[in-house]
Amino acid sequence: MNFRIFLLPFILFFLAFFVDKLLYIGRFEDTFLRTATFLNYEHKLDMLDELDIYTKTPGKKKVLVLFGNSRTMSFDHKYLDKEFPDWAWFNFSVPGGTTDYFYYLTTQLEKRGIRPDAVVMAVTPQGFNATPAQPLDEVMISGLPLSFVVRNARHFTTDDLMNYSAKKLFWNYRYRPKAEVILERLANNARPVRIFRQFQYETGVRLRESRGSVSFQFQGIPAQDQEFLAQHAKNTWNDFFKPYKISEGQFYFTEASLKKLRGNGIAVVLLWARVQKNLRDMKEHLPVVQGPVKTVRAVWTPRMQELSVKYGAPLLDMNYGETISCDLFYDSSHLASACFPEFSDYIMKHVRKSVSP
Repeated sequence: MNFRIFLLPFILFFLAFFVDKLLYIGRFEDTFLRTATFLNYEHKLDMLDELDIYTKTPGKKKVLVLFGNSRTMSFDHKYLDKEFPDWAWFNFSVPGGTTDYFYYLTTQLEKRGIRPDAVVMAVTPQGFNATPAQPLDEVMISGLPLSFVVRNARHFTTDDLMNYSAKKLFWNYRYRPKAEVILERLANNARPVRIFRQFQYETGVRLRESRGSVSFQFQGIPAQDQEFLAQHAKNTWNDFFKPYKISEGQFYFTEASLKKLRGNGIAVVLLWARVQKNLRDMKEHLPVVQGPVKTVRAVWTPRMQELSVKYGAPLLDMNYGETISCDLFYDSSHLASACFPEFSDYIMKHVRKSVSP
């Protein structure tokens, strides 16, 4: 028997693996990547080093660490420095941020002996859905190293693990390059590529200057188009809440983070950031569980309140509890830049209450 035939599957696998990487030699990926969110994840690793040094510097300011998602990325560092000169904010928010990523960051803080004065952890029912129509896998793929995923494999679903393996191994499956995008980027002597690279450079600069925040480049008040906001809320609901089933894994990561942080004497505030009224109403009134009928709010909020009480971490409910007066939105999920000064004040008001004098 010719045993070399048994080597064929391995040869084909490694051939496919190396061919898959050809599009990523140099910076050719700039011709087909449609977002630069990977910069946020890369910067957060660098910012851990910055935070480590800062917290061990004599005479430092008090330190606030923010774990969050796109709803908590747009704080203005100039406003923060002016209004809260005794505090330094380190914003670890990333697009689609979920509590598995927050737990990974928490383990890094503990491993390095980093003790911020307070941690604000942004939580949202959207990030706790185990069955969204649109998978929330960006954090897992871009933010979680293999060692972390292996250690915590029992808290991820089989589909999560299979998806993670496939997208980590085969980058073309992960990024899905399209010929029409490449051709469009290469048009006009590759001017779109140069624009995209300039955008990456500017984003990187802003991330470094503002310690992880990326304020919107455009200011002012966006047009509050009610038809657009209603349709966006409907689309968001269909993509991320229909159907809705609690992810026990995400609750595990939330509790594990709280246990570590509070065990190390760090004040923690849980934050449910404000969303637009159409989406708020859907979470409060549309049924997602039958017999008895329950809504997203009725399913998710009590579980989060239990953790809040258990670990002494106040839950700031900006949707149905005490909130800010500013109610301007870019879409159904994201506050307008004009609201972020008041948003900053709101957070600091509650952080100061939680931190011992």
